[in-house]
Amino acid sequence: MNADTQFNVVMHDSVPVVQIDGDLDHYSTPEFRSVVSELIQQGHKTIIVDMSAVDFMDSSGMSGIIFAAKRLSAVDGRLSLVNCNPRTIRKLSIGGLTKMPSLLAIYPSLEEALQHPLEPQGKAPT
Repeated sequence: MNADTQFNVVMHDSVPVVQIDGDLDHYSTPEFRSVVSELIQQGHKTIIVDMSAVDFMDSSGMSGIIFAAKRLSAVDGRLSLVNCNPRTIRKLSIGGLTKMPSLLAIYPSLEEALQHPLEPQGKAPT
């Protein structure tokens, strides 16, 4: 439960990458939703979220990811997660999110996600 989570948006070839540093939980999810909503309002249809510095994610964090994925899907876009730790992958799998590649893509690295920003993605790596 860290209220000091930081969100940083870095552009990679016109694709925004949201870097999360800290927990994605009840305290930080409203800001995550705001960051994603602003990027969608700016016209971005592909958003990549770098999860490499996420220490903890609770059900509020998962709801934030679902929110982002659905908002992007509504504009024919897609959300991609990269650098997820095994605990995060497990939570996403239990929640059924790894079985919805058209809604949420999961890649082991940023480089791989950037190579396939809107292509369908298979199951999350285990």
